[in-house]
Amino acid sequence: AFDSLSQYFSQLKYFNVMTRLYGKGPTIFGADLPMNMVIPPVSNLMNLEHLKLTIFARPYQILVGWITLIEACPVLQKLTLELISHNMYPLELHGISEERSNARPLGCLKTLELCGFVGRRIDLEFASHVIANAVVLEQVVIDFKMISCSRIINPGLDLSKARAMCHS
Repeated sequence: AFDSLSQYFSQLKYFNVMTRLYGKGPTIFGADLPMNMVIPPVSNLMNLEHLKLTIFARPYQILVGWITLIEACPVLQKLTLELISHNMYPLELHGISEERSNARPLGCLKTLELCGFVGRRIDLEFASHVIANAVVLEQVVIDFKMISCSRIINPGLDLSKARAMCHS
């Protein structure tokens, strides 16, 4: 399905991807082990200026699988990560992964927005990579307000209001 849509991606200036990283998988002491969803390679995001990633995840998971998508956007000027955390598990897998030696510079990225920042591996590793590779970065916006997944999936809560909470 992704491949059939990707033929139109060259026209995009704004792309919002919403996904969740947790689900059924191996566990340790009842908690899911880190999962890193790697998206299929995309090569035709030539005009994309703003990429917004809305990711439902647990704080000990990792986002490095999304870096290839970011690198596929040569004129990307604004990157927004909305991290929606299901639960603040005490389990933290320590240490940030080694910086990728084949990382490509993000030559046009001027703004990085981090919404729902928890200061754990999941967002620190992602932010560190982006900041280290953004050649013309002018602005980093960090929003510590968190939206829990339970508030998003509450059927009595209007989803647009929940999303707006991240920006208030």
